[in-house]
Amino acid sequence: MHINKSTIIITSAGSLVGGTLAERFCKLGARLILIDRCEPMLNETYQRCRSISEDVDCINVTDYSTQSIEAFFLWIDQHCEHSPNVLINLWPKPEIPSITDDHPIEDFSSNISSIATTLFSFAQLFAQRVRNNEEGGVVVNIIANSEETKASHGIDHTTSMVSGFTQSWAKELTPFNIRVGGIFPNASYEEPSNELLEDVIRNTEYILENEYFSGRIMTA
Repeated sequence: MHINKSTIIITSAGSLVGGTLAERFCKLGARLILIDRCEPMLNETYQRCRSISEDVDCINVTDYSTQSIEAFFLWIDQHCEHSPNVLINLWPKPEIPSITDDHPIEDFSSNISSIATTLFSFAQLFAQRVRNNEEGGVVVNIIANSEETKASHGIDHTTSMVSGFTQSWAKELTPFNIRVGGIFPNASYEEPSNELLEDVIRNTEYILENEYFSGRIMTA
C-alpha cells in the first residue's frame, strides 16, 4: 500500500503518539481523518497537520462508546470524500490495576472491557466498509504509553490481549484483502522518547507498505 494514496483514520490522534503519526503521514501525502475524546489535544494535532496539508478532517467525541464510534463512521460516510483504507487503532495509555493493588475487581474488568470494546468496534466498523473494496485495507493496532509520566500498570495485560486480537483478526480478514498488524512497546516502562516515537513511525510505515505483513507484532 502506498501511504501517499491512502486515507488514514487515526484514533486518539491528540495523544503524543497519535499526533506524531498524523504529522508524519501528512508530510507523506496521505489524507487523514482524526478522532479523539480530548478536544484541545485533538485541535492541536489538527492545526499542526493543516499547516502541512488541507487533506485533514477531524471529529471530537465525548467517549469511545460503541454508539459514538458508530456515529463517527456514519459521519465519515456523509462528510468525507474518500473512504478510509487504513485504520491506526491506537490505545495510548493502558490503565489496568496490578494484582497487588487494592483496587476493586470491578476496576480491572471495566478497564479490560473498555480497551477490548473500543479497539474491536473501530476495527469491525472499518472492516465492514473495506470488505468490498478491491484495493483492501490495513489495520494497525498500537499500544503505547505515550503520556509524559511513568507508565501505569497494564501494558503486559493489554499487549497480550491485543496480540490475540491482531492474530485472529488477520485470519478472519485475509479473504477480504485486509491486513492486520500490531505495534507494542518494549517492556521498559520508561517515559516516552524521540527514539520511541521514531520506532513507532518506522514500524507503522513498514506494516503499511509491506503487503506480506499480517497477523504479526512489532515492538517499539
